[in-house]
Amino acid sequence: MFVIGLDVGTTGTKALLIDENGKQQGRGYQGYKTIPGEGGIVEQRAEDWWEASVKAVKEACAGCEKSQVAALALSTQGASSLLVDADFHAIGNAVTWMDKRAMKEVEELEKKAGKGYYYSKTGWELSASLDACKMLWLKRNRREDAERALKFISTLEYMNYHLTGNAVIDPTNAAIRQMMDIQTWRWDEKILGDIGISSELLPEIKRTGEYLGTLTGNAAVELGLPAEVKVFNGAHDQYCCALGSGSVENGDLLLGTGTAWAVMSITDRPMLTKSGISPARHVVPGLWGALSSISGGGIVLDWWKDQMGGFTYEALNDGAVQKLGREEELMFFPYLTGAGCPVWDDRAKGTLTGLELKHDKLDVAVAVMEGIVFHTAMLLEDYRENGAQINSLRVMGGALNSRVWMLMLQAVLDCEVIRVTQTDAACVGAAMIAAVEYGIYKDYPMAVRTMVTYERMPDVSVKLKTFYRKKYEAYKKNWIIVREIYHSTGKKGVAI
Repeated sequence: MFVIGLDVGTTGTKALLIDENGKQQGRGYQGYKTIPGEGGIVEQRAEDWWEASVKAVKEACAGCEKSQVAALALSTQGASSLLVDADFHAIGNAVTWMDKRAMKEVEELEKKAGKGYYYSKTGWELSASLDACKMLWLKRNRREDAERALKFISTLEYMNYHLTGNAVIDPTNAAIRQMMDIQTWRWDEKILGDIGISSELLPEIKRTGEYLGTLTGNAAVELGLPAEVKVFNGAHDQYCCALGSGSVENGDLLLGTGTAWAVMSITDRPMLTKSGISPARHVVPGLWGALSSISGGGIVLDWWKDQMGGFTYEALNDGAVQKLGREEELMFFPYLTGAGCPVWDDRAKGTLTGLELKHDKLDVAVAVMEGIVFHTAMLLEDYRENGAQINSLRVMGGALNSRVWMLMLQAVLDCEVIRVTQTDAACVGAAMIAAVEYGIYKDYPMAVRTMVTYERMPDVSVKLKTFYRKKYEAYKKNWIIVREIYHSTGKKGVAI
C-alpha cells in the first residue's frame, strides 16, 4: 500500500510515493517559473501547478503497482491566489505571496479596522503580500475580472478542486490569507466588509486531514492513478514541514534553513506577541504553530561568499571550522534587507564592527554566520518570553551540510539540537496526513516514529559554549548601539 505526498511550492512541485512502512519508494519533480512585473508584481500561472503535479506524480509512481496507491494529500505555498470563473478556469494569473502591488491598500485597511485588528484576528500583520489587500487591489484594478469571478481561491483549493471537484481550504492556509478568524475558523465579517466582498467569494474551510472524496475521472486519467484513490485535505507547507520534521509535541521547535530561515514553535495555545509571531492551528489536534522568519538567513552568507569571499562552500566550511571561538570583537549584523522579528527595523543595514588588519575573509565569513545564529537566538528568547516551551530544536535544510552552522547553533542556543536527516519534509508531512487519515497510523506521533529520520547531536565543548554565550551577550549590547546609527542619520547618511 502507498500514499502520495504532493508539495506544490513556489518554484516547483514535488511528489513522494511512500509505502505503509514509511519508506520512500518514488520521487518526482517538475519546476515552473514566476512572472515578475513592475510595481512589485510577482505572478504565476495556476495551470502550471496542476500540470507540474501530473508530471511529478507520474514520475514518482513510475515503478509502482498503481492499484496499491491508496491516498493522497497536499502541501502548498500559502497566499498565492487567483480569481476563477463559473467553470473554475483561472481569470488571469495567480498573484503570489511575494507580490507587493497592494501597498496602498495596507494603509487603507489598517485605517478602517484599527491598528492590530488583523493580527489579533488572523495571526498575521496586515501585508500587501497577503490576500485581504490583494483582493481589494483586484476589485479596483481588475474590476471586470472581480465581478465575473465565482471564487477567490489559493493554491490548496485550486489543487483540491482539480483532484476531487471540491475547492476546500484548511485552517493553516486560510490563516495566511488574512481573512479568517483563527479562533473560530470562519471568515471574519468585518474584514470582508472592509474589502467589500461576501463569504460566498471564498472557499469552504474544513479541518486539515478531512476526507474530500476520491479522484475525479479526469484527474485519475491525467495522473495515471485509480479513481478510488482517497484525497484528504492538506496544509500550508510550513505546517507540513513541521510534521515531516517530527515537530508534533508541545515544546518542539523547527528551524528551516535555506535561502531564507524560518522558525516554528509548537505550543498548546495561540501565541500573539508584540513582535508579531504568527500563530495558527497545528495539524495535530490541540496544538498550535507559531511561525516567524529570520532576517537574512542563508541569503546573507550567499552574498558574502559570492560578492566578497570568492570561495566555495566546501572551502568555507573547511576553513571556518578552524576559526570558531577565536574573535571576540569581530561582529556582523546581518540586516541587508532590514531587521525582522523580533526587533523589526526597516532602517537597519548590514554592519561589520571590530574589523582589524589581522582579519581575513574567513574571519569575516565566520562573523556573518555568527550574526545569523545570534539573531536566531534573539528570536528564541522572544518565544520563551512569550511563554513558549522549547525542549529541542529540529534543524532541517542547508545548514545540515555545514559543521560550522551546527556547532554554532549548539553553542549559542540553550536547547538540544537535532539534525532532521529526512529530506523533502513538506512532502513527507503531506504523505503523513494521508497515512494517518487513511488509517495506516493511529496518530501523528506514531507516524513520526516510522516516517521521520533524525540524529541527536553530541554536545559541544564547554569552552566553545562559554565563548559564544559571552559573545552573544556582547552582540545584543552592540546591536543597541548599531541600531542608533541608522536612526540618527537621514537617507543620505547626514546626521539630523
